[in-house]
Amino acid sequence: MEECVTTFAVQWVFNTDPEVRLANLDAHRAYIRGLAAEGKVWLGGPVDEAKGALVIYSVAGRAELDELLAADPYTTGGVITQTTIQEWNAVAGSLLPYISGNA
Repeated sequence: MEECVTTFAVQWVFNTDPEVRLANLDAHRAYIRGLAAEGKVWLGGPVDEAKGALVIYSVAGRAELDELLAADPYTTGGVITQTTIQEWNAVAGSLLPYISGNA
């Protein structure tokens, strides 16, 4: 039986103090890379001259996403000041075969 997953686009706005971000950067990157290795993060990176970030998650549901976001070093370290979460249904694009597991 296939596991049901939900895709979320998560956009963050960062604390304006660059020292806060830099102090948590290595731990955050290691955390995100670990989630990517588990297949829970598809893509992610800074936007708007590193004033924020966009990360695409593929998880069992909103409860799991909330747990992952709460454990992120950027959350616990006070880097993230605003989070916007949108459930996302990818239906077109060159990555779609990889996302749906049909590559």
